[in-house]
Formats: sequence, structure tokens, C-alpha cells
Amino acid sequence: MLLRENMVLRRLAKHSRISTREKLSVELLLR
Repeated sequence: MLLRENMVLRRLAKHSRISTREKLSVELLLR
């Protein structure tokens, strides 16, 4: 399940071009 969420997050990040800071913050929140 976590892997799936990670893949989705990466896809969203690529589409919306989210900054690395926001990406890291989201990953930390999921943890």
C-alpha cells in the first residue's frame, strides 16, 4: 500500500511540478 501511495505521489509531483520541499514534507507526513 505504501509503495502504491509513493508511486502516486511521484506521479502527482511530476504533473504538478511540486517543489522538493513540499514533496519531502508530504512523504514525512505519510510516514
